[in-house]
Amino acid sequence: PRVLVLNPSTSAFLLSRRSHAMGQNPDLQRIKEDHGALVQLLADHHVDFDLGDEYLLDWFGGVEGERLRVGEVAYDVVVWPRHMDNLMGRTLELLSEYAEGGGVIVALGRPASYVEGRRSDVPMKLTVSSTRVTPDRQLRDAVREHAPPRVTFDPVPPPGLGFAERFLDDGDRVLLFNNASTAPVRTTAEIEGGRVETWDTLTGRTRPLSVTSAGVGRVRFEVFLPPAGSLLLTVDSDALPEVASPPRAAGTRALPALDWTVRPQSPNVLVLDFCDVSVNGREVEDTLVQQAAKIIYREHGFAGNPWESAVQFRTSILDQNTYGPDSGF
Repeated sequence: PRVLVLNPSTSAFLLSRRSHAMGQNPDLQRIKEDHGALVQLLADHHVDFDLGDEYLLDWFGGVEGERLRVGEVAYDVVVWPRHMDNLMGRTLELLSEYAEGGGVIVALGRPASYVEGRRSDVPMKLTVSSTRVTPDRQLRDAVREHAPPRVTFDPVPPPGLGFAERFLDDGDRVLLFNNASTAPVRTTAEIEGGRVETWDTLTGRTRPLSVTSAGVGRVRFEVFLPPAGSLLLTVDSDALPEVASPPRAAGTRALPALDWTVRPQSPNVLVLDFCDVSVNGREVEDTLVQQAAKIIYREHGFAGNPWESAVQFRTSILDQNTYGPDSGF
């Protein structure tokens, strides 16, 4: 990944004590929703990114010229999310050094007002070297300017088409396309590389994928994914001549059948996902079994199903069983 998205976890720490008696905290919920939307936006636009935890930055962070390094990975762009209101001291040091060295910070939110939980105006200096963006399109364009996408599509697919890329020791790459939507996706992808092979994850067969040249060192190929479908490819690091990959016959080899006998060890279990509930005069139809359990326990004075979320100390939960054998509970 070339993009590091800062994780506003320490900023959330400052808000955790403001939770209401029932555990509700609108400020924390807003951070959760906005950060989740940011992650989804970058994933939908196939941006290769990592989430930057401030503790990991403290332990493994460093600056190399115009790049921010965390462990073995160096990043070209840092994304400053909304609600990044607090910074650890080490995070501020790293970002300041990174910015002074020409590093790129794309900011979605205002500068932090706190350092280590105390008010400070020092983070304001980071805004001088950062690019402030607001709409989602501006964020996408700003990131692409410094970290051009490794795959482009024509036409642009709808949200739900996932893309992952892994680099092998010999320079070759493994690409995975995944369709998370309920509609088929048909598009044309363009990538850097040479010969492309498709690996069938069901049969284990490999075959060359028909590609065309998209310029020096780039190829273009068709992508069709049914609902919930996937496509696994490998890309040779060598440049491809400006012709389509030649077809190659796939060989097959018959394997001897083994004398297997399969016997069930026990009857199959039919799992019920939905049910109707009738308890203490309350009727609920067609609800999830997990929700039905919560309803039943709440009707008997519990906050919820204790076997789902509570921790029993000795027999503290079992001791609450004051219901007779005919109670049905």
